[in-house]
Amino acid sequence: MKKYQPERTDLLINSEWGIPESDVSRDEARQRGLVLFKGRWVTRDERNELKIQSFAYRCVRVVALLFALAAGLVAVALFAHISRYASMRTVVILGILLCACLATAVGLYKFKRWAFHAATLLLVVGTVQGLVSTRILGLVIGIVQTLATSGGVLLLIAVLSLWTMLRKPTRRIFSSSKREDAPS
Repeated sequence: MKKYQPERTDLLINSEWGIPESDVSRDEARQRGLVLFKGRWVTRDERNELKIQSFAYRCVRVVALLFALAAGLVAVALFAHISRYASMRTVVILGILLCACLATAVGLYKFKRWAFHAATLLLVVGTVQGLVSTRILGLVIGIVQTLATSGGVLLLIAVLSLWTMLRKPTRRIFSSSKREDAPS
């Protein structure tokens, strides 16, 4: 299994976990209560913890890719506004948003602590903006009708991304124990 942050040995997934399959016979492993996971013998608790940590790391990478996609969409909107000679205020706001999304995407992909905070802030702002733009119709008319609009789908993606970022395993990935968040 891939080590996402080799310097973070306080997380099980980044350590030398388990016993190689070839080092222990199947019968001996069963007597010791071990199960096979990714070619290594581990306890059931270790297997569950590894699954949770692996899922959290993959989710952070997906959120990073979503921020990169958002940066691409903002770039398209920025160039469309520049070609229409839109107000300078709109161009500046889109430029700042483009930089924020791109920097957050790169930072999340590298598991930087500042990117976690930036992503949480951007997702909260995006979710609130999405709720305001759909006028909280999901509560009155129904969630299905709200999600049928493109804004509703983006709102759902923002809420799910925010939920992913605020889960305990994800917060542990970005905690500062046993690592320095120095620029590389």
